[in-house]
Amino acid sequence: MKKYIKSTEGKDISSLASPLLSLYDYSHLLFEEGKIATRISTRAILESLCLLSKFKMKDIVDFNILSIFEQDSTSIASDSNILREYADSIGIYNED
Repeated sequence: MKKYIKSTEGKDISSLASPLLSLYDYSHLLFEEGKIATRISTRAILESLCLLSKFKMKDIVDFNILSIFEQDSTSIASDSNILREYADSIGIYNED
């Protein structure tokens, strides 16, 4: 997908989208392993590209990407919490 984004949106957007693509790939890996019930869709990533120059990555992830997952604060192992933890580990939530 990175090659597609680079060819359609350019090098700068492709570079900005790198954390989103990492989260996308991770969600697909966990889905294939049966560890989460839903994976991040290609459409969700592509629709988020226009937000990259206007919003912080953590806001895009929280409000546009992870909002598709059922939020369950009682379960630390919910899909959104698992992906949010990974996003934190790759530095998405370390932005100022």
